[in-house]
Amino acid sequence: MIARLSLVAGIAACALLAGVPHRADAANFAGRWYLHGSIGILPANGTCTFRQSGTTLAGSCVSLGSRAVASGAVDGSHVFWRVRNRTSHGAFDGRLVGPGTIRGTWTTTLAPGIGSFTATRS
Repeated sequence: MIARLSLVAGIAACALLAGVPHRADAANFAGRWYLHGSIGILPANGTCTFRQSGTTLAGSCVSLGSRAVASGAVDGSHVFWRVRNRTSHGAFDGRLVGPGTIRGTWTTTLAPGIGSFTATRS
């Protein structure tokens, strides 16, 4: 009787776990990325270099000769990072849409509105 209850409990536990959504494995965003985009006439052209540990990003971005500290997070194929230097900051929100390509939107304290960007891994 006890063995039968254990079997039934085991089957019930497996059935419950099968219905639980699992968080997607984080895509690998580590490396150097070339960005191209804009908000109105303000360009978003530059290079970001990321280190990734699990779902956490850290690194730096360089645009128009100015270096900014970058930090962010990864959730499956979705990536989000912020950049900050002495005079401004920005936020990038994108998705891996193919091998080595991110597409998304960005905002900055230098211009109103939301722009779009594409980043390609070098």
